[in-house]
Amino acid sequence: EAGSGALVIVEGGTYSAVALEVPGSVTLEAAPGAEPVLEGADAQHAVIETSDDLTVSGLTITGGSDGVEQLPPASGTPSLAVTNSDISGADGAAVLDLTNGPVSIAASDLSNSVYGLVADGVGAVTVLDSTAANNFYSGFRAYNAPMTLTSSTSFGNEYGVSAGTLSAGADLVAG
Repeated sequence: EAGSGALVIVEGGTYSAVALEVPGSVTLEAAPGAEPVLEGADAQHAVIETSDDLTVSGLTITGGSDGVEQLPPASGTPSLAVTNSDISGADGAAVLDLTNGPVSIAASDLSNSVYGLVADGVGAVTVLDSTAANNFYSGFRAYNAPMTLTSSTSFGNEYGVSAGTLSAGADLVAG
């Protein structure tokens, strides 16, 4: 069991039936040169779920209700960062954030899910060098949050980029 602030190195290989609940602030990172694959347990559980700070780097994540899911914490505003990862095949969102903390997606592919990225909070959303492809609805979707897309691509989705209900000060910046 990893404590808060832990760096968890994930070795190469395929890990099946994963429904990982991550307590505390954790970084899940592929071992150097490794290509770990986390396959979701079923459509009722996220592959990775947390309500704390989470960084995911270098992982391939498939299936689950959501690939990576960040739920509202009892207090605070956790951050979510996904880098160099491929997340696909979720029955919901490849990445789902339900907090008011910042969300960062970089050099990642979010594909073949119902949604690519759904950010349902007021924290800033930054997407850099990433792709959302062939998702049933939106590639990148932000409710009430400012979203900045830079050098990113969205194709094969019903909506490439969408905003739910924009609140005062929420905007989309494309670069």
